[in-house]
Formats: sequence, structure tokens, C-alpha cells
Amino acid sequence: MNSSDRILAVRYARAYLNLDGLDYSVETEKAAREQSAQLIRLKKEIKSIEKFLLHPALPFDGKIEIFRKAAFGLSGNCPKFIELLLKENRFYLLGIIIEESERIIDLYAGIVKASAYSKTKIDKAEIEKLEKVLSGIIDKKVALSQSIDEFIIGGIRIKMDDLFIDASLNGRINKLRKEILN
Repeated sequence: MNSSDRILAVRYARAYLNLDGLDYSVETEKAAREQSAQLIRLKKEIKSIEKFLLHPALPFDGKIEIFRKAAFGLSGNCPKFIELLLKENRFYLLGIIIEESERIIDLYAGIVKASAYSKTKIDKAEIEKLEKVLSGIIDKKVALSQSIDEFIIGGIRIKMDDLFIDASLNGRINKLRKEILN
């Protein structure tokens, strides 16, 4: 995957969702999430025919016929969008388009994704507290996901866009080491 593919995926996702310039509404966010969910379901269900849809020797008409016969129960503009990807030989971008669609919807809804890394699982109440504190720092809603990091001795590390907060014991030890050596 190169940077031009990423740029194309962003453009396709923006065109598919058509959220540019719209004021926020719950209904619009819900509709956009449903559009994205259709792509996600399709990506999971299409595994059996994906190799045919990606095959360079199979002509466009053959790909469309295979896609239509599979009848994935798609609605709205999703079937036409998939046909466009097939026609333009961009179907291989579907996974990145899904990622970008989710990112665009979160941006539209004012949600920032963050990741918390710790030695052990953090309970739901602590996650909610962290989300509230982080939301207060950046004035946006924060959706915090959690990952286990075996290398952390204790504490937590949080990554949110370009912001990195290291409240781990490892971070404190490294900071102390730097202070002692200087």
C-alpha cells in the first residue's frame, strides 16, 4: 500500500459518505455509520468471491455479474459504490476505505480515538474516568480503547492522535535515569 492508494481511499470514503459541509446531526451520523457498517459486512461476507473480483484478467462485466449474483443484501448507494470500485479497478482499496470511513464519521461526530496501554486490563469505570479527563483536555469526546502491553511494569500509557501521555512506571524510571545522567 502506497501513499497514493491512501489518498484515493480517503477520497472514495469522503464521496461515499458525503458528509462534507454538513452540520452535525444524530440522524446523519447514524446513517453514515450504517453506510460504513454495510461495507464492513460486505468485506466479511465477500471472502469467497474476493479473489475473482480482484483478478486482473476477469473483465469488468464478469466482476459485476459475480457481485450481483452474490446478492449481499446491500442497500442505498452501497451497491453502486462497489460497482464503481470494480469498474475503476479500485476494489482492493475496500479495507482502507472502511478505515477512512470510520475515521471521517468520528471526525464528523467530534469523537477522537485514543488507546490506553497497561500491564493488566483496566476496568470499565476507570476507562470512563480516563475518557472524561481526556475529553476535558481536548474539548472533544474521547473513545478510549485498551491494549495489554506486557513490557509496562505498572501504570498506563495513552496515545491520542499526536499526543502521547506516559504515566507508566517505565516512563518514570526512564525520566529519572535521564535526570541522573545529566
